[in-house]
Amino acid sequence: MFRRSLLAIIILTSVFKAKADSLYYELPVVEVSAISPETTLRLTGAEAFIPVSQIRITAPNAILPAVNNIPGVRMEERSPGSYRFSIRGSLLRSPFGVRNVKFYLSDFPLTDAGGNTYLNSLDISTMHSMRILKGPASGLFGANTGGVVILDPFAKNMQDSLNLSLSTSGGSFGLFQQQVGWLQQWKQAHLNIEQSFLRSDGFRDHSVMRRAFVKMSSKWQYRPDAQIKGMIFYSDLAYQTPGGLTLEQFEKNPKAARPATQTTPGAEEQQAGVMNKTFFGGLNHHKRWKNRFGHSASVFGSYTDFQNPFITNYEHRREGTFGMRTYADVESRSFEKWSGKWTVGGEWQRTFSSFENFENNKGEKDSLFVSDRLQAQQAFFFTRMQMDILQKLLLEASVSLNFFDYRFKTIYPETVFDFNKRSFNPQWMPRVSLSYVIQENISLRAVISRGYSIPTLSEIRASDNS
Repeated sequence: MFRRSLLAIIILTSVFKAKADSLYYELPVVEVSAISPETTLRLTGAEAFIPVSQIRITAPNAILPAVNNIPGVRMEERSPGSYRFSIRGSLLRSPFGVRNVKFYLSDFPLTDAGGNTYLNSLDISTMHSMRILKGPASGLFGANTGGVVILDPFAKNMQDSLNLSLSTSGGSFGLFQQQVGWLQQWKQAHLNIEQSFLRSDGFRDHSVMRRAFVKMSSKWQYRPDAQIKGMIFYSDLAYQTPGGLTLEQFEKNPKAARPATQTTPGAEEQQAGVMNKTFFGGLNHHKRWKNRFGHSASVFGSYTDFQNPFITNYEHRREGTFGMRTYADVESRSFEKWSGKWTVGGEWQRTFSSFENFENNKGEKDSLFVSDRLQAQQAFFFTRMQMDILQKLLLEASVSLNFFDYRFKTIYPETVFDFNKRSFNPQWMPRVSLSYVIQENISLRAVISRGYSIPTLSEIRASDNS
């Protein structure tokens, strides 16, 4: 069933101006998914911004140090390549992975219609910023209760230039990282191609990981008021999962993989691990008329080949997703006294999944014992009103109407020709917030919002394959 959350927050924010002899600095202007740029002091929600410099300085092979500096956000790596990401306890319903947090690559949802987010497929160091919106943001971004993370894969525009980069690093436990980047900037366009490779043997036995990644992104400002941007990436990820240890096993050998028992073989014997090959692409067009009217339209799609040999069986999933997101806005101004903005839009996506489970014969597929087909569909429509009075009081109100359904059928051992369909009741998700600048460097913020989560396909089709 749906899970809902209600959040009400009042925050007093203070921002210190830059001084030559001070450790404090004024945070940069940032944008919310190309909808409304605001300074950090005037944000109407609890948000955090991680620039590319911080992403690449903390660690070339992991984003964990930068993310875990943010209050209320927690990121873990159980074994090399296996991530957990949560905002304000959003993992309470899930023992692993990304749950109840929605990820975007600029205007393109990385989280698919089935609720999966293959965050570990990305090389985060190729992203140019990370924006974290804490708490339910369903009014603009659909199903989520923990929050939204917006990654920017596009390099910032520069004057005509050619930029080449090469980096490599290494460390203990077989760590090796390599990255090559090429950025060509013309007058109204730029093209950015980045390739990276990461490998680690891990601290524990049976915890080797490797990831090959390539990304291409481009922007074309074909008119002063119109822009096209697109991106594609391909990721080939593989990592071994050593499994859990009891306290006695850990004290005996903390590096050991999960050993065999009287009833089940061990993780190393069964070659437990994950192999994930993902292709993702998206195209966006944005245009403004007389600086008052704007429209943005995006189409996106992905394909994932996911294999997971584990101790009891061998799962093979093939998933394809396609969808679109569009919104329009109109602005009105009255000199310096007030300004208003109204945005209306929608997002739709559909994911097709093929599940097959085999007997696991020491890391190889054996006899097939179950095969299913699932389809998940999400859609939501949203609108937002924003009012700025005297550049002191910023009021926002947004609401979305959300739809979700899934279909399933069995292929083997019993063939079902028609899909069974389950539709959930439409959900209204409001959000109201305000920000008031009390003094030059102090503001008051209040938020009340409602979020919800859908069951992921992994919950619909449980681990016992039913």
